[in-house]
Amino acid sequence: MNERKDIAKNVTIIQKQRVIKDYAVGIYARVSTSHKAQMDSLSAQISGLTRLVAAHRTWLVADVFIDVASAKTGSTRLEFNRMINECEHGNLDIILTKSLSRFGRDAKEGLEAIRRIRAAGKRIIFEKDKIDTETVKDELLISIIEACDQAESDWRSENIRLG
Repeated sequence: MNERKDIAKNVTIIQKQRVIKDYAVGIYARVSTSHKAQMDSLSAQISGLTRLVAAHRTWLVADVFIDVASAKTGSTRLEFNRMINECEHGNLDIILTKSLSRFGRDAKEGLEAIRRIRAAGKRIIFEKDKIDTETVKDELLISIIEACDQAESDWRSENIRLG
């Protein structure tokens, strides 16, 4: 018994602690119109991304940003801009969105937003495209995917117009 007291005098006991870092996640979703099918898509986007956040123990949905605006028109995307500001003010750690095509209206706007968010030290995950800016640092890859998405969207719009 005396030996334990002697050891206790010379040893600092460090209590085990559970360290969990919560990451504030912002979910960004966008649709082009307020038609029912688009609203259903919006709901599915938010639901799927919320489930993805719930699958990570250290992630917490801090805010949801929703824009209902066409990529073609000059509409202001208030929620998109608010999301970027929240990143720059340190209120979010991760932005989670469905895809690059839902993020920026075109490749230029998308890359500018990605650069601003990265400059703030935050990461963006494009769920469908399997791109995480924490691991994918190559802007060329991102711009190629955005250009392909934009070309597909233009093609689809042209087909609808001709139909």
